[in-house]
Amino acid sequence: MKKILTAIFFSLLGAFTAIAQTCTPSVSAPVINASANYSSVNSAFSIPCGSATANLSTLTTSPAAPAGTNLTWHTGTPATDANRILTTTAVAGTVKVYAAFRSSTGCYSSTKEITVYVPICVQDDDLTAFPILKGQPITLPSIFTNDSFNGSAFTLANPNVRFVGDLWTPANATVNDDGTITVPAYNTFVVGTTPVYYYKICDQDPDATYDSSCKTGSVTFKIVCASGTTAPPVNSNLSNTCPATTVNLNNAHTGTVPNTTELIWYTNNSHSGPQLTATQVAAAGAGTYYAYYFSAEGGCFSPASNPVVVSIGNCSGCSVVTANLQPYNNTSVAPYTGTPTSQSVFANNQIKIGSNRLYLTHTTTLDPALFSPNRISDVHYTGETGIHIGHSKNVVTGISYAERIVSTLQFDAPMKKLSFTLSDVDLGDNIIVNAYDASNNLINISPSNYTIYNPANISRNGNRFYPTNVGFESLSNTREGTVVFNFNGLSVSKIVFEFYDTEYTGSYTISKISGEECVSYCTKPANLQTVSNPTKIGITVQQRKAGWPESIPNGFIAMESKEKGFVITRVQNSTLIADPKPGMLIYDKDAQCVKLYNGTIWKCLSRSCNDTL
Repeated sequence: MKKILTAIFFSLLGAFTAIAQTCTPSVSAPVINASANYSSVNSAFSIPCGSATANLSTLTTSPAAPAGTNLTWHTGTPATDANRILTTTAVAGTVKVYAAFRSSTGCYSSTKEITVYVPICVQDDDLTAFPILKGQPITLPSIFTNDSFNGSAFTLANPNVRFVGDLWTPANATVNDDGTITVPAYNTFVVGTTPVYYYKICDQDPDATYDSSCKTGSVTFKIVCASGTTAPPVNSNLSNTCPATTVNLNNAHTGTVPNTTELIWYTNNSHSGPQLTATQVAAAGAGTYYAYYFSAEGGCFSPASNPVVVSIGNCSGCSVVTANLQPYNNTSVAPYTGTPTSQSVFANNQIKIGSNRLYLTHTTTLDPALFSPNRISDVHYTGETGIHIGHSKNVVTGISYAERIVSTLQFDAPMKKLSFTLSDVDLGDNIIVNAYDASNNLINISPSNYTIYNPANISRNGNRFYPTNVGFESLSNTREGTVVFNFNGLSVSKIVFEFYDTEYTGSYTISKISGEECVSYCTKPANLQTVSNPTKIGITVQQRKAGWPESIPNGFIAMESKEKGFVITRVQNSTLIADPKPGMLIYDKDAQCVKLYNGTIWKCLSRSCNDTL
């Protein structure tokens, strides 16, 4: 009996010893050190971008594996030889794995669970190359183009993927399934900003822990004015259709006005000064104009259109022409030597609007040495030649009203559709503009007769124009000190300019003088009756034909040549004839015309249609 009990005891003892060697943990579970790809906070090992598997052999423990043990990896818990992962350098995700210490006798410690996550690759997206026009809908390119999940293109259709739009305002932008972004027309984006939104791509595999493996990307937008960065397309030329004598500028626009913007017009390509009113746009005259798209959201403009040149055709036998002001010589310096001076041009009445001559006279109490009356210059605006009037009395006090320069611009005949520009109305300048009608009555100037380029700089009191701010200085080649006058619907016989300057040595320019020129030709029926009053005397340098000069009716003398001209008396100018007689004819070289003395004045001959009395 004792032998039997002894055998049973040693048998049980051996079994117990075998169990202790394989099942009893010898140490605590491993503690995995944090590393570039492993987060000890959430026990997550993220396979880096560019790799397909995890290399678990790179992980270490703290403390290190106890003597006689080594770190092993397993697919389940508790750790056994059966679930041991033999190839730890290429573990695919997403999967849970377990770390344990294994002794040389095959005994395992308790396990540490970690999750190996598939690689998630996210790149930031800069969409500023696709500007969002405020107030207009747009679909932007996919933000998933450069993103991947587990080595494959990212798609929201993958059930193991979760997309999170952190700090994303749905009212401003919506991410579609394909990654494109839809921006509605009405949003809270601010013009001129480049907002940055963020999104996350997360692993939601059944083995994944919520939000433990996410990669964040950013999306940078650019918000621009709805007017856009493209100029309005236009036709470069626009002309009237008779009987209309104006055009509608909007007819030159060939594009579509963007939503939430309007099409506006200026006379310059920098949208400075006042924009054209609706009335001015609908009834524009000759000139050059520029179109813009304008958005009230942010107060911004598109680039200027190409220039639209408006030409107004002659519907009445009349056309608007500009005075023949040229940059005549004001000095004797080469290359002007020998050319006419401005003074001689005015003295000989050579300035004309068509055939209508301009006569300019001045009165002032200033010393003549301080007064520059008859200069033709583009000093105030390069290429825009005009009559330059000024003084050089005093750089501190200028000239008083009592010393004012009175300049009278008179015409041969009353001028219709007269317009002109005053430039450089600034610092201390006061210019009174008195226009007189065909009956020599003073015209009451109203806002319809003038346009101040920048009302912030120039004010008007009655017929006097002056700088709003005492210190305002208009620089050359700018329009800031400009007033444009237009007397459409009126006949003007003369303009009297009264100029005084209370602050400085000053001047101003009268330029772009234009008016209506009407040409009327005689179109009476021809006289088909037999000639009863033939010409009896003829001089010819050709072979005389039979019946000549009798074939020429109603003449006293006929002269004939193929290449010779008849030259009448030529004089430098009509003022040199001391005792002119009525009916006297001359060619005035300064005025460049044939003149007739009518008993009172010399006048250039011009075409007319007179009845025979």
